[in-house]
Amino acid sequence: MRIFFPLLAVLTAPFAAALGEADLLGRWSCSTSYPEINAKIDDVRIFNADGTTTSDGTTLFFIRDGLLQYTTHSEEKWTLQDNMLRVETVMNSVERAMPPRIQQMLDAKPDVAAFEAKMFGVLRGVKAGDVVTLTVDKADKAQLAMHDDRDNPTECTRADAPAKTAKPQKKDGK
Repeated sequence: MRIFFPLLAVLTAPFAAALGEADLLGRWSCSTSYPEINAKIDDVRIFNADGTTTSDGTTLFFIRDGLLQYTTHSEEKWTLQDNMLRVETVMNSVERAMPPRIQQMLDAKPDVAAFEAKMFGVLRGVKAGDVVTLTVDKADKAQLAMHDDRDNPTECTRADAPAKTAKPQKKDGK
């Protein structure tokens, strides 16, 4: 029975222990939840070998009267060390993407409109040099599970095939 527990620990250990920067390269479809503020970000993120990343997505705030919706585009620099993914903003843009029904509701409800204006200001407040550090909890070639310093979870699924590495050739060219 003593052997069982160490074996179980080895078998259930996440791939994240061996995660390298090359494992992140490519396109990922990600979803981040912010339960404390009833918000969610869905984006497509591309990690490049030169240490840059871009993302395009949608940010949603769930309120009693509907959804506040924004489109986002970010350009960032990234590094991975000891299962800590550090992402530094280079450029961030946010635009309102409210359906007409939600815009009409905002026009009719000043308290909700004030909340929306505050959230829009927070989203637009992301500036060059801002840094987010994510702890990689679990990773494999197809999925990533991470969380920020407030335990907000991010789950990503690979949206393309992982980059292949060329096989080394023998000295005789074969």
